[in-house]
Amino acid sequence: MPITFDQIPADFRTPGVYVEVTPSPAGRGVPGIPAEILLIAQKLPAGTLAALTPTPVYSTADAESFGGRGSMLHRMYRALRASNPMTRVWAIALADDAAGVAAAGTIVIGGAPTIAGSLHVWIAGARASVAVAVGQATTAIATALRDAVNALTDLPVTASATGSTVTLTARHKGLAGNGIDVRVSLNEEGVLPPGLTVAVNAMAGGATNPSIAAALAAMGDMWFTDIVMPYTDSANLALLTAELANRFGPLDPKDALAYAGARGTLAQLLALGSGQNSPHLVIIGANGSPTSPEEWAAALAGAAARAFQDDPARALRSLPLKGIMSPPPASRFTALERNHLYFDGISGFTVGQDGVVYLDRVITAYQTTALGVADDAYLDSFRPKQIAHVRHVYRTTLSRKFPRHKLASDGERTTPRGVTVTPRSMKAELVAIYGDLVDAAICEDMAGFKAEVICERSATDRNRMDVLLPVRFVGAVNTIAIQMQFSL
Repeated sequence: MPITFDQIPADFRTPGVYVEVTPSPAGRGVPGIPAEILLIAQKLPAGTLAALTPTPVYSTADAESFGGRGSMLHRMYRALRASNPMTRVWAIALADDAAGVAAAGTIVIGGAPTIAGSLHVWIAGARASVAVAVGQATTAIATALRDAVNALTDLPVTASATGSTVTLTARHKGLAGNGIDVRVSLNEEGVLPPGLTVAVNAMAGGATNPSIAAALAAMGDMWFTDIVMPYTDSANLALLTAELANRFGPLDPKDALAYAGARGTLAQLLALGSGQNSPHLVIIGANGSPTSPEEWAAALAGAAARAFQDDPARALRSLPLKGIMSPPPASRFTALERNHLYFDGISGFTVGQDGVVYLDRVITAYQTTALGVADDAYLDSFRPKQIAHVRHVYRTTLSRKFPRHKLASDGERTTPRGVTVTPRSMKAELVAIYGDLVDAAICEDMAGFKAEVICERSATDRNRMDVLLPVRFVGAVNTIAIQMQFSL
């Protein structure tokens, strides 16, 4: 069989030596998926980014400009970059829902200070401080606190004062405002001047998140590998998981993993997780952290995207979430409580002696088959990343090597220099690719794969090759169980 050329025509009669240059289709290696993070977040009216327009964000200054200072977009981008300064980030900005309601909370100042000191109020993990004089009127303290809060323009709230009460109002409308943490006591700086009292009424009343339907439509044909989801309301999660399921399909796969954060007690988080069942969604739950849930989601997405880009087969356990404030010890979940979370689709974390938050087991929300049977096939978050990686390797490698090949049955005469492939030669290529995946420690059991892989020409379409890939993925050392015996 003659060599086939792409650029030198067979009927070209002008004398000379002509050399066409093409990349070798036989190049080995495991091509990775280029990581692209998408941040879905609300913007303030002052934000310059047009709503529903996918736009790359290259700096915190960009995020501040695009979303407005103190916006959800600004704060989430900052949290993401603390854990991942490298991966490219895109944003799709959402305007507040016109029918939404902004959450509000109050700080009520009372008593009469008998010793001078300072009042520290923590809002979303940031401290607003005012000096307190002996006998100072509570109305004056409230006014000073209002000014101190408003001076912190990165905060997700604004403040007003009436009498001795400071009212905090979320910058954005929607349920997310209910997750803004407000407290007086945080470590040793929670001691009030004697005689002064402070009562905090938590942020509440926020209602109606924007729908992400238009944001998902705005993604179009773009491939984002990791998506930061700021909401956990059932309607938006249903829209997101349906879109991710479609993108996981075989015809035009654009696999993605989405990350959300939730605040709540153990019972509240278990109820949230048990209502989900997607292998493409990760929800991390915390109780009592000063950091807002959407910032937890952004930090997790940043850390995960960076780690999975390096190796999609490694678990995320022990990775730090930089910039995330841990809950106080009394609010942290115990090992047994985290185990309950891991059976209901909620990921967990631990806290080091230094107060740093470290990921524990990061799982997907997938729990049962379509028939309701318990299933752990997609339990760990690295599993869908492994699947996406292996599929991408096979699709790109085979497309590169066989772009315009002819298909013949086994036993037909071909030559290595030709452009004809048979089931036998295709199987050899599939095995070779699997060997690369084994070498990269993404897959295992080369012998089993080689024995069970099937490659055959379709009986109904002679231009189609049907393949069965019996992939075995490597696992993760999540548990080491030891029985220690002793004798006297």
